[in-house]
Amino acid sequence: MTHCPLSTKKQIHPRLGAIAFTRNARARRITVHIQADGLRVTLPPGVTEQQALRFVGEHEEEIAQKQAGLQVRRQAKLLMPGETPALHTRTFDVRVVVEERANIFFRLEEGTLSVYCPEGTDLTAPALQRKLWNGVTYFLRQEAHRVLPLRLHELATAHGFDYRGVKIQPSRTRWGSCSARRDINLSYYLMLVPPHLADYVMLHELCHTREMNHGARFWQLMDQVTGGRAKALRTELKAYTQALPVP
Repeated sequence: MTHCPLSTKKQIHPRLGAIAFTRNARARRITVHIQADGLRVTLPPGVTEQQALRFVGEHEEEIAQKQAGLQVRRQAKLLMPGETPALHTRTFDVRVVVEERANIFFRLEEGTLSVYCPEGTDLTAPALQRKLWNGVTYFLRQEAHRVLPLRLHELATAHGFDYRGVKIQPSRTRWGSCSARRDINLSYYLMLVPPHLADYVMLHELCHTREMNHGARFWQLMDQVTGGRAKALRTELKAYTQALPVP
């Protein structure tokens, strides 16, 4: 699929921020990707930037409301100092500490990942937040490798499942997957959801070792291993996913 930028300059909307235009030869209509501080607008052949701006203007109120929601969620994902942990994971809490020092330093000790930042640092700066999240993610991944395979093995043993192997991956869009060869993949972001929901994901993938679809027999099996709560847990996981504190 071909996406071609229309120009190096962005249009600035007084309310919606910077608007970047992209042309897609296969697009059939104008599509708007809403960001917290701007828009990416894809144009089909024959549609001009001015036409797209009129389209955006017709939907300005709806777009502005969605941007406001994104801004709130982005603010909630900032790793900042405070009395409560900046982030809670399955095996450790993250606390940001500002002190007199020259650089950022991470230390995981007794269930707390302390993130030390130099005094005078703008902790809201996107570049700094990326550094903080990169460091947190490193420890999140290490802990996932330590905890999740063991828990998967416990669940498989308890319910009589057999799988070939497990890999821990950085997927943000899929909690897990199971191949036809019974290899299971788990996202290390499962460390950020409550343990009973992480168990649900692992049981879901274990059930796929017997039923490689989402038909009636699959959900019957899921109900067997979750005490009849399969669909309720699926709904809970979907709701939690929308609030996942990951940038």
